[in-house]
Amino acid sequence: MLCCARIGPVVMGMDGSAGVTTSMRRTKHLHFDGRYKSKLHSGRKLCTIRLLKREKYEPGQLVMIHCGGEYVGKARITAVSVKRVCELTQEDAEKDGFRSKSELIKALNRHYGGIRLSDSVAVIELELLERSKRPVRSADLPLEGNDPMEVARLALQHDVLDSNSDRKLLELLLEERSIRAAAMRLGGLSRRGAIRRILRRAYAKLKQLGLIEAKVWL
Repeated sequence: MLCCARIGPVVMGMDGSAGVTTSMRRTKHLHFDGRYKSKLHSGRKLCTIRLLKREKYEPGQLVMIHCGGEYVGKARITAVSVKRVCELTQEDAEKDGFRSKSELIKALNRHYGGIRLSDSVAVIELELLERSKRPVRSADLPLEGNDPMEVARLALQHDVLDSNSDRKLLELLLEERSIRAAAMRLGGLSRRGAIRRILRRAYAKLKQLGLIEAKVWL
């Protein structure tokens, strides 16, 4: 088995922090397969190993953790190392919640559909700062944990939307009781984005008027 020339690891220390609700779009989000949920909650998964791409992660950054389509909580990146796959260690595997380096590499192969020993990866170590107190779908996170149906109901009750077409869409949402079903009535799943944008606008106005409050603080 051929290995690669050693290039690192390049390790950076802890520094700085950022990220609040108003800058959520700039906050980084780390998504995990649902099979890792128990390891994330128990603290057995203390890092994630990602194929090195343009996305940059730095120590001190706050990240939103998602697993299996649900928001898990907020974490801080404590260290980032850049390595070749062949340089990964047993310690890296254990921090990532695996029993062995070979098990880790099998998981990387499964996730990326094939990975070479010479490929560069980022070993991102995490500290979970807070966990969501109740299940929140990742797609509903812009509503800060509020139920989309409740946002739609309040928006119509208090007439916070200027557009009649937006009001009609929220009426349809309440009739169908799901974003997916409403999107299908409008022509297909691609319309989910339009529905969520209207819900976000409605939520922002409701919150500004003091008619609703966050259930998840980001």
